[in-house]
Amino acid sequence: MAVNNNDDPNFEHRLLIAFALSVLLFLVVLPYLSRKTTPAIPPAAQRQAPAAPAVAQPQAPPPSGVAAATPAGAPAAVKPAPAVAVVAAPAEQTLTVDTPVFHIVFSNRGATAHTWILTQYKDDNGKPLDVVDPTFASKFGYPLAFYPSDTGLRQQLGQALFQMAKTTDADGGQTVAFTWSNGELQATKRITFHQDYVAQIQTSLTRNGQPVPAAIAWQGAFGDRAVPGDFNTELLFQQSGGGADTFAAKNVDNGAVRQGQYQFVGVEDQYFAAAFLPNGDNPIAITTIKSQYQPRLVDASGNVTSNSPVDTLGVAVSNGTNNDTRLFIGPKKRGLLKSIDPALAELVNFGWFSFIAEPLFLWLNWTYVHWIHNYGWCIVFLTLVLNMATFPLKMRAQKSQAKMMALQPKINALNAKMKKYPLRDPRKQEVQQEIMKLYGEHGVNPFGGCLPMLIQLPLIYAFWRVLDYAIELRHAPWIGYIHDLSAKDPYYMLPLLVVATTFMTSALMPTVPGQDPRQAKMMKWMMPIMMGWFFFYLPAGVNLYYFGANLIGSGQQWVANRTYNAAAVAAVAAKERAKEGKGGDKKKVIEGKVIGEKR
Repeated sequence: MAVNNNDDPNFEHRLLIAFALSVLLFLVVLPYLSRKTTPAIPPAAQRQAPAAPAVAQPQAPPPSGVAAATPAGAPAAVKPAPAVAVVAAPAEQTLTVDTPVFHIVFSNRGATAHTWILTQYKDDNGKPLDVVDPTFASKFGYPLAFYPSDTGLRQQLGQALFQMAKTTDADGGQTVAFTWSNGELQATKRITFHQDYVAQIQTSLTRNGQPVPAAIAWQGAFGDRAVPGDFNTELLFQQSGGGADTFAAKNVDNGAVRQGQYQFVGVEDQYFAAAFLPNGDNPIAITTIKSQYQPRLVDASGNVTSNSPVDTLGVAVSNGTNNDTRLFIGPKKRGLLKSIDPALAELVNFGWFSFIAEPLFLWLNWTYVHWIHNYGWCIVFLTLVLNMATFPLKMRAQKSQAKMMALQPKINALNAKMKKYPLRDPRKQEVQQEIMKLYGEHGVNPFGGCLPMLIQLPLIYAFWRVLDYAIELRHAPWIGYIHDLSAKDPYYMLPLLVVATTFMTSALMPTVPGQDPRQAKMMKWMMPIMMGWFFFYLPAGVNLYYFGANLIGSGQQWVANRTYNAAAVAAVAAKERAKEGKGGDKKKVIEGKVIGEKR
């Protein structure tokens, strides 16, 4: 119907009022009535159901001549983020994964590992070796936890009850999948195991659909922890371009973050390692973790051996908002590590004398595998071979020392002559040159007596490093009560035998020419005591090597005293007679010979 604006002069005012009331009714009353008449939806269903698109309400066209206007400054409609379904388990649950090398117990609380047993190895108490310390983990966190930088978020994820499930593929690979969401946060984790020591891990964390960076952590107390001293063998390691770098606890700051291109990152103890090997080329973020706690260590009988506080190291690794990494948990066997990543083999570090220790280990291991199936007897065999190989050098040094004894009367006379000259007098240098000329004429090396010890020290150090770091010798028995050549002798019999044979060898050694008799006597007693103190806490295998070396060396010295000493004195006497003729010098040579025979 047409509107006649001339019939009522107040028509426009009433029209505006009616329009205003209509808008008010549309904006306020209708939504209120809608809420009253819509059936109630449970909160969980509200979060699970996606938001329904708004349906346009039909509106009556505005009255003719009145434009429908949008209020000035009104914002455009923003499309809300889709809601995330709530996913959570009703209670804490566990799930077990068994492979030829692992027995692992996962918990859905935090999607973490509560037990990680290396089935091929045992601890010092003869129990299966669990590289997870339950005392530490219950306080500081279990392995493979989400580790975002936000502490509150970290705690929230650590207490979340994930839904978890295990699947097995046709090749026998096992995958454990964890999923959790509270409607805002959504976290997933997939861990796949095959038949070896390497697992594949993928994780993601989002908030309202937006990625949230979160690392994967092994917080600390990794490996074989029999005594507090074992924590001192814990090291963090990383590899970026060059060789593997290691860091002791004193050089690690808790919470420090480093970023870069890393080939692998992890934590190790004396014989085992946990290494994250990120996939892809993304930069890696490393967070170092250092914690102090008080472990309660017990022996096989359940007696508490120590509860002293110790520092322990951990690491959290992230290679992006969605982590994708391999994880190696296992023994530090050079061949095994090299098959995973050649640079990982550097974790077996034999120290300064690696050029001696590594061939020594390869020889020892070859002898064990192919011939003598007992590492103790392998050490005895190697000791025999090494001492027989170095016997000519020892005898050369013995001959030189015997000649020095025969020349000692002349040396004493020259030394007495040298004493009357001042220190800077040129004649003193002339006397010294005369002594060296005398040594040269008779083929004497004044430092030759040091050669046997210079040979022995690197071998001792190399054996110690091999026994300390080669896992093949961990828990390797010999005979009787010696059940672990890499550990100290529990009854200290081998160190006592080292002391006894060192004393025997010292007694057989001839006196060093020019040495004070009282000093020589003191050294024959002090040397065995010093060696006993040095070897007291070294591994039984090192003591076995040195005991064997002393025993063989004593026999060699006895033979040398019976043969080479007399021959060396006779050679000096012959040269002196040819040089000076028979006479007064003969008596001096005879004196030297008598001294040699006494030795």
